[in-house]
Amino acid sequence: IRRIEPSRFDPATAYVAVDRHLMDDRRPYLYKTSDYGRTWSRISDGLPTGHPLAYVLTVAENPNRRGMLFAGTGNGFHYSLDDGAHWTQFKDGLQAAPVTWIVVPALHHDVVVSTYGRGLLVLRDITTI
Repeated sequence: IRRIEPSRFDPATAYVAVDRHLMDDRRPYLYKTSDYGRTWSRISDGLPTGHPLAYVLTVAENPNRRGMLFAGTGNGFHYSLDDGAHWTQFKDGLQAAPVTWIVVPALHHDVVVSTYGRGLLVLRDITTI
């Protein structure tokens, strides 16, 4: 388990990023619960697969917009506007690199992305996404 992200909108909801690449399984695994962990559904089916770095390293929820999620993989940064049903890779100003941590400050509309080998990137005003 790489990261557990409790929802700021619903106390019964949480997201978890699972990394199995050390077991030679490089597929992306993200799960969501809406019943305090009793059941989990996979929400990573829309993330790219087939790349050696496709595995998920982190997940974050936008505290300013319900249903907006961010996922960091071994080779990119992705966002979802529909609670993980569909994913889009964000490439504007971000080179392909492992995204290890994502922070979305509650009082701002920015996203701070930590990468392995490329440093930090601050995406200003994500309301346009």
